[in-house]
Amino acid sequence: MILTYQKTAMTCGNCEAIEKSALLTWSVITNTQVTRTYVTIIIKKHIALSEMEKAIRAKSNYSI
Repeated sequence: MILTYQKTAMTCGNCEAIEKSALLTWSVITNTQVTRTYVTIIIKKHIALSEMEKAIRAKSNYSI
């Protein structure tokens, strides 16, 4: 399943890398592309958006 979400307020490439790293901690996420304006996630099994946001917020100040 491919999910794409719009993002706001991200300003640097380092933040993109931190968010990608946080998302890839789940084994059900097979790949992700993070930019300053959107995130695309390829998953094997559904994960609640709120759970993905918790993982991202644990490592940064950003959210999906």
